Amino acid sequence: MKEHGFAPNANQLDAITQVSGPLFLMAGPGSGKTRVLLWRTVNLIVFHGVNPDKIFLSTFTEKAARQLKDGLRAYLSAASRHTGKLYDTTPMFVGTTHSLCQRILTEHRFSNHARSIAPSVLDRTDQHFQIYNGIKKRVERLGLDSGTPVMINGAFGLPRFSKSNSLQEFSRTLITLFSRFGEEMISHQDVKSLAKKLKDEPLRRAAMLYEDYLNELANNSMTDFSHMQLSALQVLKSCKNSDAVFDHVIVDEYQDTNSVQEALYFELARSSTNLCVVGDDDQALYRFRGATVENFVQFKRRVKAGIGAKDVKSIPLDINYRSRPSIVEFYTNFIAQHDWSDGKKGSHRIDDKKVRAGRKEQGSAVFKTDSVDSSEIAEEVAEKIRNIIDSGVVTNANQIAFLYPSLGSKPVQEMIAALAERGIEVYAPRAGSFLEQEEPLLVYGLLARILGFDPGKINHDKYKEWFTGALVAADEAIAGDKALAGFVALRSEQAAMSVADYHRFSQSLKDANVDVTDQISGVVAHAVAEAASLSAPSISAVRKYLRGRQLVNVATLLKRATATDWGFLDLFYQLCGFPCISERISIGESGEDEGPLYNLSKTSSQLARFSDQRGPVISGRLLSDGASAFFNGYLYTLYRLDEDEVEIEDEETSFPLGRIPFLTIHQSKGLEFSVVVLGNLGQPKRKPDKSEELIRTLVDKSTSEPLERIGGFDSMRKYYVALSRAQELLIVCNIKRARMEEFDELVEALPVLDALDVKKLDFKHRTEKPLPRAYSFTSDYMAYERCPRQYMFFRRHGFSPAHTQTMFFGSLVHKTLEDLHNHIITLRDSK
Repeated sequence: MKEHGFAPNANQLDAITQVSGPLFLMAGPGSGKTRVLLWRTVNLIVFHGVNPDKIFLSTFTEKAARQLKDGLRAYLSAASRHTGKLYDTTPMFVGTTHSLCQRILTEHRFSNHARSIAPSVLDRTDQHFQIYNGIKKRVERLGLDSGTPVMINGAFGLPRFSKSNSLQEFSRTLITLFSRFGEEMISHQDVKSLAKKLKDEPLRRAAMLYEDYLNELANNSMTDFSHMQLSALQVLKSCKNSDAVFDHVIVDEYQDTNSVQEALYFELARSSTNLCVVGDDDQALYRFRGATVENFVQFKRRVKAGIGAKDVKSIPLDINYRSRPSIVEFYTNFIAQHDWSDGKKGSHRIDDKKVRAGRKEQGSAVFKTDSVDSSEIAEEVAEKIRNIIDSGVVTNANQIAFLYPSLGSKPVQEMIAALAERGIEVYAPRAGSFLEQEEPLLVYGLLARILGFDPGKINHDKYKEWFTGALVAADEAIAGDKALAGFVALRSEQAAMSVADYHRFSQSLKDANVDVTDQISGVVAHAVAEAASLSAPSISAVRKYLRGRQLVNVATLLKRATATDWGFLDLFYQLCGFPCISERISIGESGEDEGPLYNLSKTSSQLARFSDQRGPVISGRLLSDGASAFFNGYLYTLYRLDEDEVEIEDEETSFPLGRIPFLTIHQSKGLEFSVVVLGNLGQPKRKPDKSEELIRTLVDKSTSEPLERIGGFDSMRKYYVALSRAQELLIVCNIKRARMEEFDELVEALPVLDALDVKKLDFKHRTEKPLPRAYSFTSDYMAYERCPRQYMFFRRHGFSPAHTQTMFFGSLVHKTLEDLHNHIITLRDSK
């Protein structure tokens, strides 16, 4: 550990070396829990001979999973130099709970050595499209009337949509319900029974829709996150000795687990009882995703009942090495202000924790604004931030973060404007819609001009206004660049030709009485001959396919023969070659301002998602309705989803150089910044979701937090997370009219921001080496050697490649050999 710059304190060392029985680690902010998990795992493998494939290590985010994987490779490689042994972490179960559940569904150890085909997994956005795209047909098929959306929105949706007939909001309501049912292991029969018992018509209809949704997933070999976890649990319960597959089960961020995850972890650890959980109930933020903080608070009691464990070892990781002492003192005093008692001489919080600072710097690092009006506060804070940047105390603007409960408020816009007046760029994709950023606005405007979409087809006023802005941005770029104008004209002509060919070919087939579901035959050849007005490329494509008989039916022939030879991602990268976009990329490459790169990367991901749904090439059929399927369907849905900050928050946690990130408090979880500005000290305490009220009638929640108090609990936890992100300096914006009462005495005692002497700031504190990062010879070094710019696009900034269906040959060979290996084992066992 010393070799890697880690000197554990007594409790950290105890947590690393405790290897038997249930282990409860209360890990406060900045307490080094990631390193503890890493070295605990290394200790198990190197000093206790535990095979890596006998360890199950679950994390909350993909970033945390990558850190653990990279750290394990580096530390075990170092251990090999001392022991002479090689440690292979390839078969080890390490990742997010969702990714590990997906592995359980296909892992040979749970399926008699035979590889199962994993269902396609719908993320939150995919799930929305799956439900929204077929919502009308679903309602009609079940014999429900057109008033169903209003009825269900009113019963279970958000209050502001209680009388809404919007299918978008109807889809969101259903997703929330269906996900909560899966997380709580509630079947559609259970929902039906309750609806019948209560004579609840909205619930009866919701149960019918839920059953239909589950059938649709099963019939199409698909699943969503919550039901994938439920399927994994069912696999474990049906598999003999599944509880003996792993010797150690380690779960990070346990305060954010839900009921089905708890059941899954208990099932995996039932035999060994070696279940180690790490978390902090004060940082539980994901109730809206079904998280059950009681899983952590009541762990000692629940694990004894769940797996029959006798004793639970508890070790607090309560020293904060991240923040200056005055910051630690401020947020620990804040969380203690609230009433957490449960009325039974107990508490809804682990209240014996004593988080303390590991750093020794003296003096205040927490300041409040002297102003109390939001517009004056914006000027005061922006001026101080300008001074901090100019002083060089931070090496880049992205080491400063502004945190808000919501980014849709007036104070956020005032702060962004005040910073802009002083020449400070911000990265705030959630302050409004991401699509309103300059880069996606320009890209989608250019695509609309190429594909000829008519904005007159748009019915949503705000989206129509956004789309008009996109066309204006595109027209300005086209007017200023003759080469771009020529490219747009050429692609527009090709798109129009594709549409014309589609209509002509369709009419020829119709005249010849050929149905699109028919198999390819001589009749098709005759219909093609009749379609003499087809373009030369389409005629050539048809003849090619007829000659090779490569297609199954006429519909596929029609689609492919009248398609362009380019797709949305091809257009995207071709447009990136023109100055209106390439100049933005160059600024990002220089490190001056990476904001445009981040926006373009996310735009490419949005285009990739649609290409995955509809195919990599743009067809005449897609364009036949003016590309409404993309602009008035897919993009419109993204625009509406973008209005909800929490639902589509990005788990990626790197921020562009040269810009100050503006984040929701949810987005800041797990991050740290040199300077944090907390822009708002209060928000209305949310009432419990209607879906949560329903769940409590379906499942015994007698030990859960009272519904009437969860709004206060969640607000306290949210601000605790925000306050604990700062390393060196915390600035709180003292808007008095919106201040939570728990802040009153604490904030009044703070020094004002004007008293902060920027010249005396010193942010050079660093006690540990950064966690190691692993690089691959083939994926990193060789890719960089081949093309540094391509490496920057795809590996560093996460752009989506145009050919998403490509599989690396090495991966294919590896999986094939593994399948053969498992088949041989199965044959051997059968003898």
